[in-house]
Amino acid sequence: MFALLFFSFIFAANPWESNVGFRKPAGCDFFTKANAVKIIGTDVTWTGTDSTANEPRKWTCTFVSKDAVEGPKLHFVLHRFTSTEAVRDEFDSVVSSNKNLAGFERWDGIGDDALVHTDGANFQLIMVRKGIRSFRIKVNPAGSTSLENVKLVAQDLIKKMEELEGGK
Repeated sequence: MFALLFFSFIFAANPWESNVGFRKPAGCDFFTKANAVKIIGTDVTWTGTDSTANEPRKWTCTFVSKDAVEGPKLHFVLHRFTSTEAVRDEFDSVVSSNKNLAGFERWDGIGDDALVHTDGANFQLIMVRKGIRSFRIKVNPAGSTSLENVKLVAQDLIKKMEELEGGK
């Protein structure tokens, strides 16, 4: 019993290293149901997660509105790379692919790099890079979802990421 309690504490203490066999992947500990509710605006259901054990580590989780079958879906992806060069290359690749599209902009002063891309009604995407980590928040369809709420959640996640940065 002590061993189970001990391992549960260890996995809870480090959301970057959560073990899928014991509980949901780390990405859904980092990005919480409360974050999803703030963005979507109604109660949500967690519909699934995925993670990879290979580098770069990747955790995903998806939330949907409980109130609307055809409502927005929120997809969250958390990456941990082996180096700042690798995460920068991945970020730069996304920027290069999207920079000439309508609704794309760099988001200065957030993390090491950040971008916001939306077409208004169909999708909203925020991507942030900090250290060897990055995350993406994508809402589609965006509908009545507030881009400002997505930005507020992203700013809170950056604060969490900076707090965890010391724990690597």
